[in-house]
Amino acid sequence: MREAARTGSQSSRVAFCDSSGLNALIRAYQKAREAGTELRLLSPTAPVAALLRRQAGSRH
Repeated sequence: MREAARTGSQSSRVAFCDSSGLNALIRAYQKAREAGTELRLLSPTAPVAALLRRQAGSRH
């Protein structure tokens, strides 16, 4: 089985992410999946990681 290609986005200096930023990340994630690529955020700050966890929790 072929392993998916990976794309990383360095996010260690992102202190704030609003709904526009979150939507951009979601669109980038979806486009990466469509292209057979895995998108990963590298070293997200605590506020960004918390936002992503809340978003993931709201989808279940």
